[in-house]
Amino acid sequence: MSLLTEFQEYEDKLNAAVADIMQTTVVKQAKEEISKQADAVVYSYGSSGMRRFSLKEGANYDKTYSRDGDVHQVVITGHHTFQGAQWGDYLSSVVEEGRAGWNQPGARPYMKRTEEIMQEKVADIVASEVQARGL
Repeated sequence: MSLLTEFQEYEDKLNAAVADIMQTTVVKQAKEEISKQADAVVYSYGSSGMRRFSLKEGANYDKTYSRDGDVHQVVITGHHTFQGAQWGDYLSSVVEEGRAGWNQPGARPYMKRTEEIMQEKVADIVASEVQARGL
């Protein structure tokens, strides 16, 4: 087997591992960070347990994985409906953007803050997981 073939096989294994890590470990840690940011940014005032659950627990978070060459990306979006919601209005969007007409105290960008934090962490998470897998 040529060196080039060995390298290509290793690159394929590495890309498969990174794809798996992005869709499992990174998503799990992102959801944990969403919960932390919801506490810090959104729920800095009293609120019902049901409201806290709807944004924090991730039951309605969708993940989309994509790869373009060497760039692996996971996008997490919130699709939380709430009582009286108009079509296309989700609780996560209303809270994030502070949309008028929803009796909100203003924008509370917990997802944006989560994204900033995760962008700082993702390379270390992936490198640690790749090393743990022996690649």
